[in-house]
Amino acid sequence: MQPSVLCDAVETTAATGVDMVKIGFFGKERHAECAQILASVAQRGKKIIAVMFADQRPDITLLPLLADAGFHGVMLDTANKSAGGLRDWLSESDLQNFVSTALTHGLLTGLAGSLQESDIFPLASLSADYLGFRGALCSDNERTFTLDLERIIAIRKVVAQMQQPILNGDREVAIPSCFAYSSFELSTTGV
Repeated sequence: MQPSVLCDAVETTAATGVDMVKIGFFGKERHAECAQILASVAQRGKKIIAVMFADQRPDITLLPLLADAGFHGVMLDTANKSAGGLRDWLSESDLQNFVSTALTHGLLTGLAGSLQESDIFPLASLSADYLGFRGALCSDNERTFTLDLERIIAIRKVVAQMQQPILNGDREVAIPSCFAYSSFELSTTGV
């Protein structure tokens, strides 16, 4: 987490024309300093997404600072893919608190981290904007293997079946409209 290096990397990546630039906020040091230096980039219209890691005890008190710095969104992921998925690291209450806090501050929200088909319903009910998949869409459930069309269709089918609003306590919750895989999205209107 070196602010000037990070700022240069974000500028370089944004210059390629991508819609959003994700930045891993690893460890615990210099997060606020990095967010502050990136405010100038965000103010020029670059959509920056901070990625925090469930297996590194993410500090959600950083969310208001990210919003004030002009970040477009924030997501939770896992750094060590072999040590369990997102729901192995954080309780539903912790995840709901993350999503609610981010949404309160106007941040786009995403949840990822070795997600599987069985994670869709519990995570979708938290009202995050995106659920990110990688390994679940690849051959042999291995994130470094090629995409598997049958797995993509299976995940897409579950999403399509869940288009009716669901109840979360006493409130109705719409299912997130997009499920992301790295550089493309599975949306409710097609693959």
